[in-house]
Amino acid sequence: MQKIIETLKILHERDLYPDINIATGGISSSPVFEVNNKKVLSFNSGNYLGLANNEEVKQAIIEGIKKFGIHPSGSVLISGTLSIHKELEKRIATFIGKEDAMIFTTSTMANMGVIPAIVNLPLVSLFNFFRFRFKSDRTIIFSDEFNHATVIEGCRLAKTEKVVYKHCDLNDLESKLKKNKKRRKLIVSDGIFSMDGDIAPLKDLAALSKQYNALLMIDDAHATGVLGKNGRGTIEHYGISGGVDIVVTTFSKALGVVGGV
Repeated sequence: MQKIIETLKILHERDLYPDINIATGGISSSPVFEVNNKKVLSFNSGNYLGLANNEEVKQAIIEGIKKFGIHPSGSVLISGTLSIHKELEKRIATFIGKEDAMIFTTSTMANMGVIPAIVNLPLVSLFNFFRFRFKSDRTIIFSDEFNHATVIEGCRLAKTEKVVYKHCDLNDLESKLKKNKKRRKLIVSDGIFSMDGDIAPLKDLAALSKQYNALLMIDDAHATGVLGKNGRGTIEHYGISGGVDIVVTTFSKALGVVGGV
């Protein structure tokens, strides 16, 4: 504990400890609110469509709390899955254009859960089939160098080999795919990259994933509700009907609430 105290002291002395801005007036998801008692114009909110402040949305949440309460009750497998959860998953899957969906508390948790689960998919060894013993195939992850930190964390938790390719560089990605033709492969990319606003070349990524027999996963957190004629994200933006195997997105940007899928 003393070591922690000393480290924090050094950070404070060298002005390296991050200051926390406190919203002291108004709603922080609004265009104008107060930070440390000073009125500011916000350019950092993820409330892209203003739904977090929408009266209909807020009223629906109030009614939902009255009906379902606020406690999870139990784990997903025991008693924590409500009918409204399954209804939401069905609607989200239909909206995005996928077979099914699974909701998480945040999209961070979605990335940290989905990537390891896909990568470490157990294959039944024929030799040990009747003894129900499993061995994992060696999956390799190909990740854009500008992917979000939560994608990077999901890759780290997968505990498998990761190859980072240059940002949106299809030639670099293909050269790395060619070197691993016999491996099970997962390509992961942001749909919209949060740090620079680039849109992933999704059509070409889908073509490469098909050519090299790789799974393709897109983190569409910053595209859902924003890109596409109906706000369905990067897939709709490019008019792709197939080729993207997994889509992870968030409720806490354009959709104005909390959660991930």
